[in-house]
Amino acid sequence: MSQNHSDTKALLELAIDKYPLILPPHTPALDAITTMSQACTSYTLIADRQKPVGIVTERDVVRFSVSKMSLEGTAISQVMTQQLVTLPLSEAQDITSVLSLLCSSRIRHLPILDEQGNLFGIITPDSWRRIFTVQLWQETIIERRQELKQANQFRQQEMLQRQHLEEALRQAKENFAEQENELKATQSELIHSAKMAALGQLMAGIAHEINTPLGAIRASVGNISTALDKSLQQLPQLFQQLSPQEQADFFALLEAAQHYSNSLSFKEERQFKRTLKKELETLGIEDADSIASTLVNMGITQVEDTLPSSSPERQPLDKTTPTSLISLLQSPTQSLILDAVYNLSVQQNNIRNTLLAVERASKIVLALKRYAHHDDSGQMSRISVTEGIDVVLTIYHHLVKQGIEVIKMYEEVPAILGYQEELNQVWTNLLHNAIQAMDNRGKLEIAVCQQDNYILVQFTDSGVGIPPEIQSRIFEPFFTTKPTGEGSGLGLNIVRKLVDKHQGKIEVESQPGRTTFSVWLPIRE
Repeated sequence: MSQNHSDTKALLELAIDKYPLILPPHTPALDAITTMSQACTSYTLIADRQKPVGIVTERDVVRFSVSKMSLEGTAISQVMTQQLVTLPLSEAQDITSVLSLLCSSRIRHLPILDEQGNLFGIITPDSWRRIFTVQLWQETIIERRQELKQANQFRQQEMLQRQHLEEALRQAKENFAEQENELKATQSELIHSAKMAALGQLMAGIAHEINTPLGAIRASVGNISTALDKSLQQLPQLFQQLSPQEQADFFALLEAAQHYSNSLSFKEERQFKRTLKKELETLGIEDADSIASTLVNMGITQVEDTLPSSSPERQPLDKTTPTSLISLLQSPTQSLILDAVYNLSVQQNNIRNTLLAVERASKIVLALKRYAHHDDSGQMSRISVTEGIDVVLTIYHHLVKQGIEVIKMYEEVPAILGYQEELNQVWTNLLHNAIQAMDNRGKLEIAVCQQDNYILVQFTDSGVGIPPEIQSRIFEPFFTTKPTGEGSGLGLNIVRKLVDKHQGKIEVESQPGRTTFSVWLPIRE
């Protein structure tokens, strides 16, 4: 029996953490939480001159988060648990007595004090689990039974100790249940972290998408500025040299150049330049090669393109006559005329490009605003499923445009009651999975239709597919087929939870070259 007491005393000493995390009372609460995270500990003791005055545990951190308590400028002493249960080292007899105190006080952290009342160490769930195993308790119970058989005089005492052990085991089960709840809370935090990581990737893509039209605007403004400077220098001199008829022909040529859409390929430009050069040479116009290049750059691909014809099939671009255009090209000032028209057409084309770039940037900003909209009411609102999908496609255009053909097959469907932000998360995850499955190259079909009292949304990709043996596991948390570092295994689990929250369902059908995720969302009045 004495040997047993000695052993349990030794085990108790092993259970005491003599180097706990200790912070002074004036420590800012946010700094204390950060320190706990960096130290990978579930608690921190608050002590003043080695005298423990309070404690903060992971439960307090969860309580702060749930209550949305503002900790900015708050000292840790203002939010710590102050009514500490402590145990003098002289009264720490063995594991059983300590466990009884933990159970009766319903605590998980027990500071141990020396003879002067200073902190000697602390017993925590982590330090306890180092030595407290099921095997140890089984051996202890067997040992107690053997002792009961060997010594009847200690029967009553051993029976009481056994009752204590059973109570301790019951309490341990309750602690395990609490730990399971804590695990669920940790999982929720991981889901939030996954959302934050996706948000970081989203911001990088949005920055790229907005920089593209901004770059186009910057280039267009530069082109407009250069061409405008030239025009301001050329036009006064030019109009002093042109007759009224030549001025009219000048504006007719400028009007023809306005129809240019800049849609010719490089091959088409070369072909039109060769053809136009031959026409000009036939008309006896000098420097035909340079003039042909300038005219094609302005969108004039044939001399007759700007002229009416007696043929009923001909559809002219303006009201000039063959001799008027030819006379402009044969004029001594033709170089100045073409240069002036070209500079004016450059300004018009770049203004058009600027407007298109502004429209693109505005569309991206509007989509981002809709995507990031957060409703704090916690109530469902009436939303359009197709609009939400289109917002996600706009936001992630930088990923789709790399080599994915998107085919949208939308039918007219009614609006539904739902949470827009959470459904956007569903479409985002399904889109990301499809892109990764296709390795950024392939075809993505998105279909939306109504089936009975449900809206059916289907994402079908042409990727490698999902092997049949793992299709039943893809919605499990932390299950992933991606290489380490490329996926948390939470994406599809989040999708299923959000669809379940909308009282819908999600299914998958997959074979190599065609994988379809189908989401049913109920239509509520």
